[in-house]
Amino acid sequence: MGYLTIKQYSPKRFILLHWVSFLISLVGICALVVARGHYSIDVLLAYFVTSRLWWIYHTMATNANLKVSSEENILSRAWWFYIFWYFERNVPSQLPKRFCLPVPANVRRFLLSFRRCQVCQLCRRRGE
Repeated sequence: MGYLTIKQYSPKRFILLHWVSFLISLVGICALVVARGHYSIDVLLAYFVTSRLWWIYHTMATNANLKVSSEENILSRAWWFYIFWYFERNVPSQLPKRFCLPVPANVRRFLLSFRRCQVCQLCRRRGE
């Protein structure tokens, strides 16, 4: 789930982050099997179910035609469709591509203050 979240919600230019999260997930899965924490079939089945649910949900959430109940929408016949519709009814189909630090506002202001420090402003005025 961690890899799927990072891959879905981070910018495409963060290739290194995508590969590192994929490799960490792969090592974790292999370690689980090698340590005999789970059987191989359990791990494969969990991957299959989790990834398919992830992609079905995100396909439905980003496609406006799949958010309405109709004869053409086969997914609207699922028992959980109305739960999905309840949570996603006020969300636009395409979310804006804006990213920010997931920290409190005062910490964010502190971190961003380094970009606007007096020394940097003096350097910009001088053209350095």
